[in-house]
Amino acid sequence: MIRFLILFGFAYLFLHLHLTGDISKYINMRYGYLSFLMIFIIGFMAVYQLVKWNKEGSKQHHTSEKRFSVMTTVMKTTPGGRKRSPMCLLFSPF
Repeated sequence: MIRFLILFGFAYLFLHLHLTGDISKYINMRYGYLSFLMIFIIGFMAVYQLVKWNKEGSKQHHTSEKRFSVMTTVMKTTPGGRKRSPMCLLFSPF
């Protein structure tokens, strides 16, 4: 999340400098197209980081739900219809 905020902040700063015309105070306007190109590249990188952060959070949430559902299924399908702890399943001969 911090990467997204940093990249978005830089893209916003340079876009603001371009829109107000203050970019000419910092760079030679002959190279203005490079800074404008940089805005789009950094903006794309910020969106990529946001998507990556969302995917990681979703995957982490999904794997924890999957583990819980597997353990619940194992506990419900033990012999005799009794609920047992997972440690009992490891050491029982059945």
